[in-house]
Amino acid sequence: MDKLKEKEAEKAKETRLMVNEAGNKSRLSFLPEVRRKSSDQNVIIDEQLFWQMQQTKKQNQQQYEKFQEEENELRAQEEKIQAKIEEVAPDKNMKNIWIVKPGENTNRGVGITVETNVNDIKNIIHSEGGGQRTFILQRYIENPALFKGRKFDIRVFALITSINGVLKGYNYLDGYLRTSGKEFNLQSFNKFIHLTNDAVQKKAEDYGKYEFGNKVTF
Repeated sequence: MDKLKEKEAEKAKETRLMVNEAGNKSRLSFLPEVRRKSSDQNVIIDEQLFWQMQQTKKQNQQQYEKFQEEENELRAQEEKIQAKIEEVAPDKNMKNIWIVKPGENTNRGVGITVETNVNDIKNIIHSEGGGQRTFILQRYIENPALFKGRKFDIRVFALITSINGVLKGYNYLDGYLRTSGKEFNLQSFNKFIHLTNDAVQKKAEDYGKYEFGNKVTF
């Protein structure tokens, strides 16, 4: 029994890697019968495991290349944003103010911000979008029409019907304004100054201070 073990150990020691230098890469191989007979696990190279390692390496390379492509796309988007901003750059009498809105899957003012720095805009697009969603970037109106010194938006109701291919539109005569609870100014970008959404304004201390529910009917 001892001699048999000694023989197996000797064969295990003789096990060696064979290097096939075909092409630019070396491929490691071994004698499979030695793997079956030898009890010395330290010198065993499992061909299947080695193949799996090679496949994993290949997959990692493919993932890295995909990552590089996505990074290049993001950089291209950055350059487009920068070029567009420079195209409509403000003159010396105007401030560099932009409003950033999510392009989809949001409402009630969620995700809307007012920014003055292009790097902050880029960070929002990259960190929140991750390349998987769109954003609306608009030049902010610095001298908007105001209601008693405060921002407002207009809500009206309309109905469009299509019967036998005939389109008809109906407009409800009554509408209402949604107002901000704070006076408009460009020294602060407090959302309660610049966003008139109900979901935003109802959280402000001045909600309902000037108009009931921050609304004016007409």
